[in-house]
Amino acid sequence: MGCSETIDRRRSRSLRRRVVVGSVCACLLISAHASYTLYTGSKRALREQLRERLTNVASVSASQIDGDLLGQIHIRSDESKPAFRALRAQLHKIKAADDSARFIYIMRKGDSHGMLRFVIDESSESDAGRPGDSYDAQKAPQMLAGFQKPCADRDITGDQWGYFLSGYAPITDSHGRVQGILGIDMCADKIRADEAAFRKSAKTSAAMAVAIALALALIGARSVIGRIRVFTDAATRIEEGDLDFRMRVPWKDETGELADMFNRMICGLKESRDRLIEGTSRDFLTGLYNHMYFHTRLQDEIARAKRHDRQLSVLMMDLDRFKCINDTLGHIVGDSAVAQLAEVIRQSVREIDIPVRYGGDEFAVILPDTDHEQALLAAERIRASVEAHTFLAIPVGELSGISASPRDSKPLRLTITIGAATYPADHASKDGLAMAADIALCRAKHVSRNSVIAYKAPEGEDGMDPQDLYNMLHSPSKSAVASLTAAIDAKDSGTSGHSERVSWYAQEIAGALSAGQPMIDGLRIAGLLHDLGKMGVSEAVLNKPGSLSQQERAEVRKHPVIGGNMLRRTPHMDQVIPAIVFHHERWDGLGYPDGLKGEAIPLMARIMAVADSFDAMTSDRPYRKAMAVEAALAELQTGAGTQFDPRVVEAFVERFRDSEEKAA
Repeated sequence: MGCSETIDRRRSRSLRRRVVVGSVCACLLISAHASYTLYTGSKRALREQLRERLTNVASVSASQIDGDLLGQIHIRSDESKPAFRALRAQLHKIKAADDSARFIYIMRKGDSHGMLRFVIDESSESDAGRPGDSYDAQKAPQMLAGFQKPCADRDITGDQWGYFLSGYAPITDSHGRVQGILGIDMCADKIRADEAAFRKSAKTSAAMAVAIALALALIGARSVIGRIRVFTDAATRIEEGDLDFRMRVPWKDETGELADMFNRMICGLKESRDRLIEGTSRDFLTGLYNHMYFHTRLQDEIARAKRHDRQLSVLMMDLDRFKCINDTLGHIVGDSAVAQLAEVIRQSVREIDIPVRYGGDEFAVILPDTDHEQALLAAERIRASVEAHTFLAIPVGELSGISASPRDSKPLRLTITIGAATYPADHASKDGLAMAADIALCRAKHVSRNSVIAYKAPEGEDGMDPQDLYNMLHSPSKSAVASLTAAIDAKDSGTSGHSERVSWYAQEIAGALSAGQPMIDGLRIAGLLHDLGKMGVSEAVLNKPGSLSQQERAEVRKHPVIGGNMLRRTPHMDQVIPAIVFHHERWDGLGYPDGLKGEAIPLMARIMAVADSFDAMTSDRPYRKAMAVEAALAELQTGAGTQFDPRVVEAFVERFRDSEEKAA
């Protein structure tokens, strides 16, 4: 028995030794995996935020370039032309508005696929591109994609001057045709430094894990196996992302000290992660949380409200006439106005509220534990604070430690318009609630600026649910657009099938005018969605059998701009927005919403005007019967040169009659 007991003890010690070693190895692997996962995820979030910001900057900057000037610059000798100097001045202005922009340049497509040519390169380096210089972009797919939509490179590039990321956006002329791309190289040195700091923190954490493992390897005896299990369970919690977890152990010996070391390691990881998340969640100009954080936090707040059976509200707000400030005082003062406005909003909300810069001149506030009436009171408080505040027309760099007063610099008077929605009354989902507040904001902007309006659910079973509307506007699929088209036609009982017919007529006109396929595709979507803004108009007005009053007519006239505003946050709809907003403009300048005249009206909108009017005349409406086709065509010809573009009318009439002859 004595020999057997000795053998059993030896086997037990061997087993414990193997268990201890295996547990230590598992602890090391889990800790290393958790550190690596946290590092790579944070690195990816940092870069995606920079790409999103760069894409937006490139898109906004490209919209400020006069695309008609590009066609005047082809070779180096064109640098003496006024067009070249005008483009250079525009690039200087864009670069001055953003210190992080290193290089900025304009290119156009060359003679062969993948080959581009410089128009202007606002680079201070000796090898800057001159007009007509070629550039092989076959290995730069994002640059080529910039001719279709705003985008940015996926990887950060390094050279002797530092690290940077490049973004691109198409430049269009007055007819909406893409003439070139704007390229911006954004400095990425800070992100590289942040990544290096976190990488160092991760290595330190791994070293601490090694120290813990070595200490654990020295612990023997039967009780160690149970204690090791506590550490492995804790490491698993960390791997799952629970950095708020802390080990609580009663031991006062070496194992307790190791637990304290483990907790300190978790604290270090959490602090590093929080610093990175804070950096990626803050807007660089205002210091408020950004768009990405808004959606993450709103999801969490809705979940919390659901658990505790509470309400919460969302405010969407838009700075009124912000474009006028940028146009008259410049983007530097515009940025300053946005920064000052952010501070007024911050001071007008409670500590538990979450103010956010949603994008550009748009802000949002999440109001936890706030019902419908309280949300309107909070919105009115913010609106009144902004209206009463005196803003200063000074560069944003002079705001910190400012000693100026309204007497020292030009005062600005700003106002904001606010839309409000409440969970769960208006919607129970994150995207649906945000869209409900956004719809309320769109309505408010076209009822009365400097006002507050709450979301009002659509009447009847055919009303579009905000969540569905959000999904459709953020999906480029044909089925999504078709569903949205059905909802638009259902809003107005007298226009069944109207959107599909307008879409078809518009495509036929574009074909008759020998337009390119991109414009034809754009008109297909624009025709289907041209009446989207009617979702913000009362059904009683839309379906009224008699003539409309002046007030009712004014309400209907708001629908093009409401539709454009509803699409403005949908990147793949950028091409069609002008056709939707301006399809009720007239050739003689007496149309709406902006009274554009002649060729100042985008061509797609002029085509839409003819297609829409023809289908309206040849369809039954609550207030009149349909006209005969020939009478409607004659009416179009009568309006050519006053209401309609004569060239568009001629193309439509010829194509329509040719189609009838072929059908006969």
